[in-house]
Amino acid sequence: MITYKEALEEVLRRATPKFAIKKYLIDAVNLVLAEDIVSSENVPFSDNSAMDGFAVRFEDIKGASKEKPAILDLIGEVPAGKSLSGQISAGEAVSIFTGAVIPEGADTVVEIEVTEVKDGKVYVYEEREIGANIRRKGEDLKAGEIVFSKGTLITPSVVGVLASIGKASVKVFKPLTVAIISTGSELIDIGDKMKVGLVRNSNTYLLEAHLKEIPSLKVLNYGVVSDDISSLEEVFEDASMSADLILSTGGVSLGDYDLVKLVLEKLGFKQVFWKVAQKPGKPLAFYEKNGKVAFGLPGNPAAVHICFLEYVRPYLLKSLGYQKWSPIVLKAKLMDSHSKKKGRLNFLRVFLEEKNGEIWARKAGKQGSGVLSTSARSNAIALIPAEREFVEPGEIVEVHYFSNNGW
Repeated sequence: MITYKEALEEVLRRATPKFAIKKYLIDAVNLVLAEDIVSSENVPFSDNSAMDGFAVRFEDIKGASKEKPAILDLIGEVPAGKSLSGQISAGEAVSIFTGAVIPEGADTVVEIEVTEVKDGKVYVYEEREIGANIRRKGEDLKAGEIVFSKGTLITPSVVGVLASIGKASVKVFKPLTVAIISTGSELIDIGDKMKVGLVRNSNTYLLEAHLKEIPSLKVLNYGVVSDDISSLEEVFEDASMSADLILSTGGVSLGDYDLVKLVLEKLGFKQVFWKVAQKPGKPLAFYEKNGKVAFGLPGNPAAVHICFLEYVRPYLLKSLGYQKWSPIVLKAKLMDSHSKKKGRLNFLRVFLEEKNGEIWARKAGKQGSGVLSTSARSNAIALIPAEREFVEPGEIVEVHYFSNNGW
């Protein structure tokens, strides 16, 4: 068996972004930039007013008050999209609207609420700081500045910024296609009638739900396939041709009906590793073929949940071109004791809580590999080292934080 760290290194070594493609801006949402974006212009393009009011010289309104207002000559107006042909001189003001270019000579904008216009004069009843209510040229973005770096996820806000600098299309990493296969003759679907000896298929639903949280993925869900070699070969062959990555559950242990490894090898996949010194998820298998990979996940749903978060998710994020693909790593105090055998890293599903400025990890429930309800009550995974046999309450452990549920 290899260790968790060794297995993760093997997985991530094979995670490389696919080739870049060009997409029209609005079609690039939820994809990942394959290039650095440099602004070709300043945003704002020029100094402009942040509100409706009057463009003035600070010296002319200094000390203005209700008792002693500054009285200025109103010489014109500047609507949005226009500019003043002349300039403001001492004792003058220009009516200005939000977004309009600041006239030459003006250095401050006084909002309309503290002014009054009478007989062609502007009465300013409150002083404002020099530069007040002016959005400066390049205040948001400067020409030549790297706005977004390669590996940035294109969110709606990113689209808005790219539009503001006139970027009509961008290079992005090609999305991935992921195939899901759940193996086992004992499995029935969620709408089928339960009988003794049968098990409801939750794994394909669990995996597809996880994949839906990662933008820019196409999912091919093959559902349940029985433990029949010809049926498995047919489905896995189709998946290997249609997808960049195969996620299968079950069929990777040592039983007579554990056929997944055999099928993958018949299709030309090469085993990278099988069995990891961890609990749960010991029988995890990882295969590759011509740049494509297959994860043979255990059949127990809690092990599927943990192996997805610890191995599959980082692989996918790195392969999609994300700048960051690892979970948030924290240190937390374990609230409950934990005993285990030496030799295998233990993944504990925990719920993180903050108490008196400290982060505590509370076991989210029973830790059996078949107990999926504990996963639903957790927001992190605590890692208990392989060499430890017992962890006392209050001891500090490494925690992988995956969810903000409850924070």
